[in-house]
Amino acid sequence: MLMRKMMICTSLFILLLIVGWGLEHNIHTKIAMSQMLPAVESYKFRSAHFTEPVLISIPFLPREYVRIVRKINE
Repeated sequence: MLMRKMMICTSLFILLLIVGWGLEHNIHTKIAMSQMLPAVESYKFRSAHFTEPVLISIPFLPREYVRIVRKINE
């Protein structure tokens, strides 16, 4: 019984190790292929009009990790 459990655990470990290695290899080949292609993406930047000026000097409050600033509807 103990030998059977050891064989099952060892088999699962080796299976997970092989699957992880295969996935990592797949990710690295996709990254290498994407770096060979020229970048044709373009980005647009827009600035928003804010209702009140953002006070940068005010530190974040406790548990405030993101500060949301509402913009004026035009």
